[in-house]
Amino acid sequence: MDDQPSDLPDLVPLEAVLITDEVRRRTLRAPNYELESQLHSVVVEALANAPESVLQCLAQEAMRLCNAESAGVSLLNKQDGERTFVWPAVVGEWSRFVGAGTPSDFSPCADVLARGTSLVFCHPERRYPYLKDAVPGIEEAMLAPVFVGSKAVGTVWVIAHRANRHFDSEDLRQLTNLTKFASIAYQVAEREREFQAEFTALTRLRELVTRLLPCTDLKTALEEVLSAIIDTTGADMGNVQLLDPNTQTLHIAAQRGFEQEFLEHFRTVSVESDSACAHALRTARRFISDDVHRSFDPAHRAQAIKAGYVSVQSTPLLSAKGELLGVLSTHYRTTHQFTERDLRILDLYARPAADFIARMRTDEELRQMAANLAQADRRKTEFLALLSHELRNPLAPIQNSLSAVKLAGRSAANFEEMTAMIERQVAHMVRLIDDLLDVSRITQDKLKLKTERVDFVVLVQQAIQAIQPLCDRNGVDIKVELPNSPLWLLADAVRIAQVVGNLLNNACKFSERNGRIDVSLWKDGQTAVLRVKDVGIGINREHLPRIFDLFAQVESAVERSQSGLGIGLSLVKRLTEMHGGTISVDSAGPGQGAEFVVRLPITDEQGDAEHEAYTPNRSPSVPRRVLVVDDNKDSADSLALLLKMLGHEARAVYDGRHGLSLIAEFSPQVAFLDIGMPGLNGYELSRLIRARPHAKSLKLVALTGLGQEEDRQRASEAGFDLHLVKPVTVEALIAVLGCQV
Repeated sequence: MDDQPSDLPDLVPLEAVLITDEVRRRTLRAPNYELESQLHSVVVEALANAPESVLQCLAQEAMRLCNAESAGVSLLNKQDGERTFVWPAVVGEWSRFVGAGTPSDFSPCADVLARGTSLVFCHPERRYPYLKDAVPGIEEAMLAPVFVGSKAVGTVWVIAHRANRHFDSEDLRQLTNLTKFASIAYQVAEREREFQAEFTALTRLRELVTRLLPCTDLKTALEEVLSAIIDTTGADMGNVQLLDPNTQTLHIAAQRGFEQEFLEHFRTVSVESDSACAHALRTARRFISDDVHRSFDPAHRAQAIKAGYVSVQSTPLLSAKGELLGVLSTHYRTTHQFTERDLRILDLYARPAADFIARMRTDEELRQMAANLAQADRRKTEFLALLSHELRNPLAPIQNSLSAVKLAGRSAANFEEMTAMIERQVAHMVRLIDDLLDVSRITQDKLKLKTERVDFVVLVQQAIQAIQPLCDRNGVDIKVELPNSPLWLLADAVRIAQVVGNLLNNACKFSERNGRIDVSLWKDGQTAVLRVKDVGIGINREHLPRIFDLFAQVESAVERSQSGLGIGLSLVKRLTEMHGGTISVDSAGPGQGAEFVVRLPITDEQGDAEHEAYTPNRSPSVPRRVLVVDDNKDSADSLALLLKMLGHEARAVYDGRHGLSLIAEFSPQVAFLDIGMPGLNGYELSRLIRARPHAKSLKLVALTGLGQEEDRQRASEAGFDLHLVKPVTVEALIAVLGCQV
């Protein structure tokens, strides 16, 4: 520190302005220990009762002890990013300079701390030209270093302005002794400053939390938190990044002090990147770098240097449950040694920031849940209206046909046409109800697949044959392109047929007259690919992502008379996925048609024979005695009538007790029992019948609207031989009654 700056060559060397040795030889007055003791007592009293004024008191006593004309305390401090000697206490003729200071690298204070001992200067402006502007000028200046432990923190100084005032060895001794009190005073002042800083920080934190409580905007809240932290810790810039749990990346949500280039570079930060925020996120612990020039990869280091910061810390933001929410980072333009207070303040402010983020996310989740519930309620309302519409639609032609038959009799020329119409509408109603039941089973995870080795080509052919009459009536042409060899699947044949049938049914319903459906099936590696493409009403592209949602309806479809319940495509998607497959949809928009592509894995397993669809036994049945027990009188009577028309002797009763009493009297060979009867239900009736020795050979058939697997199992356990779901077709009745009893 003895060397003068190279850009000031005309200044005198340090030794030219030092007179310390000369002052030690001066003995102008005797020690006044009594005054010294009194003044020390004043300083001690200030330490005890008014610690905030102790430095000023110390400067005052130094001036009195040394009979100086100005005195003060210089403390080494960081101000505006630069280290300087600041004068927090000045008395005497220079009292107006309180708060001023001198450079930390070239000043009398710097030279005193460099040598670690008291020094006396004579006309120091000859070496430090900036002192020439200080009025009155300096005749002699005496400075004593202040240490806290081994750390030099500043000086206590006195000044003689008059040419006839000279310091002596006694002044030097007293000023040096006073620095012991200055050390204590410094520590007390530091504690007081820290206390005030803590109090200010806590007060600001309380005000911040109060403002955050009613706040509903995340960006505004985070900017407030960030500003408070930067101002409280003395940082130069900072940012708050939020974690996207899906992509495991950080995104800047609030920032202060950065240029656009930096923001672009750090707009999205991977958790695996070499950055302070990524380190904090990976370890869930604070990361500190006091010099970025020694940290990070070249790309991040270059951005840090461009942004103008040297030190950085990143604190992870954790919810009360320990969930990672984001990172809070502060940056400093100069090397910054993070103190315990800095870290404590960061933790204090990070807590409300994390709590607010968690609250906002919870609020957003609740809003989304409310929106989903509202949408579900709307869809439910629409579904119930559509269900009513869809069930009434087939009832109208059934009612009309029945009325026509009633008026014209069986001899009517169009009798066959009317009965065929009734059969079609009943089949449509059954299909609606079956789809509803299947959706319910899948939703409750109760649908079980009965997988076997099946030929996808055959299933597609059968589905096309089934849909052909509907296409013919609607004037829609089907173009088919199928492979010549089998495509074997390990699948539930009934469910895959349901997938293909629903896609073809949709394509036909939503095609205009004279439209066309293209059906193609091919092998792609180990995948069978089915494409169903139509040139119908098409789908708005914004509706494509939710086309497979349960009860989903698109506007162009809702306006049509056969729009359906919005469950068919949802069922298709779920059944496809249950087979390990995928389904996709595409459409160029309204009026441009739609294309559905199903992909299913091909099996390499070898089967004993090709899949054969179930064909009911149509062999002529032997006339049998049949009992029908159903609490629905119309259902019981109509079934008994149908059985009689098939050549059997049939009786119908309407409750379980009556049915049980008729067993011995009528001795039926087959009994159709409804399950859901009041009083004595079908399960109980079956058990009572099986308990009678003479009824052991009676064939019991459960007749019910309950068709899930557990319903069949329960019927079997109750003693039933067969389980049929209403409505029962004539073919099914023939098959049941044609079997040997």
